[in-house]
Amino acid sequence: MDLSTAALIHESWVGKNGLDHCSNRPVTRVVPGDPDASFVMTKVHAQDVICSLGTRMPPPPADRLPACEIAAIAAWIAAGAPGPAGDVDAGGVDAATDAETDAAPDAGEDASVDAETDALDPGVCSAAHPCDPTSEICVEVMPTPTGDCYTRWECYSHAPDDDTVQHACPPDVSIFCGCDGKMFESSYACPDRPYDHIGACGDGYSCDTYRVRCADPPPSCPDGQVPPVINGCWGPCVPIAMCRCDTNWRCPQGTRCILLPDFRCAPVSPDAGTDGA
Repeated sequence: MDLSTAALIHESWVGKNGLDHCSNRPVTRVVPGDPDASFVMTKVHAQDVICSLGTRMPPPPADRLPACEIAAIAAWIAAGAPGPAGDVDAGGVDAATDAETDAAPDAGEDASVDAETDALDPGVCSAAHPCDPTSEICVEVMPTPTGDCYTRWECYSHAPDDDTVQHACPPDVSIFCGCDGKMFESSYACPDRPYDHIGACGDGYSCDTYRVRCADPPPSCPDGQVPPVINGCWGPCVPIAMCRCDTNWRCPQGTRCILLPDFRCAPVSPDAGTDGA
């Protein structure tokens, strides 16, 4: 990403969609008028490493931006993120919506070191039309008020092979339970088609609260149990170990994801880390 001029910064940031590789979810770099919703602010505010796949901007060993420059960026976004000529972007909802058909996400937003390059517009992925398993991940981007994991999923590209901070799809594969109820094998970090959960169908559940579409309150479960998410709503209580995961945020609060070889949520012990490793 070339950020050498004000015009190029405006073109690359304002209303443009990227991919937060810490959560594998699409994010808008700059939402005009809303610094809190702009991923750029997350990047410049970070102290150092955000997660194993992303750092602050500019990335270490470069110094963190001075507080006055961070405040200037926030003020610029709050003012509508005007371009070099003073034009204010349409902003807000329109910019974020347009971003879904705009430039595809980058290599993790690590400008200057990552030499990131926007990919082509993301394409819709399905069981019949999976993503490229070597370079893309199938990401759920448009949940609906009704329905289960049959929502909109798109293929988002990872970093190029020569990127300094790669997020290449690991060669290790795992079994996934697809949204069509059929199992498939894919890179454990880069599933290539819509999936309900990592792991065999019938062996566990998705406990990802982002999947909840209904307005029903979650059931009260005894210690050691949590409600899974089934068909977009809460299911009956199950043991925590029945929650399958490929990243920490898919686990219920107070638990973390144990990755290879289990891919299951587990309670967080007082002396445990939170990296899911």
